[in-house]
Amino acid sequence: DMIINKHCPLRRNDAETRNSSITRLIFSLCYHTNTFSIIVLLIISFPVPLESFCPNLAFTQPQNQIHRNAKSLEFWNSINHVSSEARNGIILRRQTSHTAHSLAKAQTRVYGLKRRKIQSFLKAGAKDLFRILHSSIGTASLLVGLHHMVHILILHGFCDSIKKSTIVFTGILHALVGVFGVRRLNFRNEREAARNAMFWPAPIQNSWLASASVTEWGLGSKALLSMFSLPFAAFTIFNLGLTLWQLSEIKTKTGKSSKTKDTIWFEDSMKNTLLVEFAYLFWMQIQMGALLYTGCTVNKQVFWNFMDRFPQMYYLLSNLALNTAFFNNLAVLLATLLRYKLVSKPRHDNIIVFSLPLFSSIFIVWKVFRGFFGTEGGAMSSSFLTMLFNAATT
Repeated sequence: DMIINKHCPLRRNDAETRNSSITRLIFSLCYHTNTFSIIVLLIISFPVPLESFCPNLAFTQPQNQIHRNAKSLEFWNSINHVSSEARNGIILRRQTSHTAHSLAKAQTRVYGLKRRKIQSFLKAGAKDLFRILHSSIGTASLLVGLHHMVHILILHGFCDSIKKSTIVFTGILHALVGVFGVRRLNFRNEREAARNAMFWPAPIQNSWLASASVTEWGLGSKALLSMFSLPFAAFTIFNLGLTLWQLSEIKTKTGKSSKTKDTIWFEDSMKNTLLVEFAYLFWMQIQMGALLYTGCTVNKQVFWNFMDRFPQMYYLLSNLALNTAFFNNLAVLLATLLRYKLVSKPRHDNIIVFSLPLFSSIFIVWKVFRGFFGTEGGAMSSSFLTMLFNAATT
């Protein structure tokens, strides 16, 4: 019994008891013979499960052992599941960290590129004395024009009073901005013709707007120049024709890469034409046409009397002329920023690109009409229209 228990560590139960009794019986029968002694020794040295010889004596594990084995299997499965989740979590964290690192590097690269573009833009503006003067006067023009625009469009109105000295100073400032920028244009390159058509007429147009502000159109009987003179009428006709020439240049020399190398234009030349027209050219054309018609049809003394009676009228016209000159310079600045890629051009011709100039024009029209028709209960507008009608019929 001790030998069997030593080499066959079976649990004590009913099946084990039966196996042990049978083994002891065989052992007692074969104990005195040498042959069976050798067999017994072989069996002891190489134990074989008793169930292989006697299948009917196969025993089963008790229920508590099966339950413990199932619990053990469940435990190890849970350990494997937790380790698998931990491994997946580590992989996910590594992937997230790599993605965040890549995004940070890309963002740093974009900021670095933008910083280099700004540095290049500022360096180009301070390359020589003329560029330093151009940058200084341009910055002053933008600040003064922005202040004036906020004053008449948001805080007050176009009929708000403005001093003669302010008109002269603001007009000269807006006119000088483009003078220093013309020398930087390349007129020999045909593929820059559309861009040059926007740039070089700007100081001439702003000079007309500044001059119109100091005539009877903007100062009434206190005018420094006369809008009824033949030279000023010729200057007005020239500027009006200049705006039409600009539109023709933009229409015919934009839209395809073979026509222009600038990146400031859209692929459709008609869209470029409409944008330029409603961004700032339309307001100059309206003012030039109205002044030319008034100067050619209305008597000078009658116009002086009307302006002295309604000073809000020349306040409105001078504020509108100076604000138009500011928008003219603003459009040139936007084209410059697009060329240096400091401002990104929209990738698609979406509705926002075309609605913004339209809405800004509608807002300015509303402010102008509100001042024109609302002053003194509409008396100013009715007197002005009556004056034009009487001049046309006589």
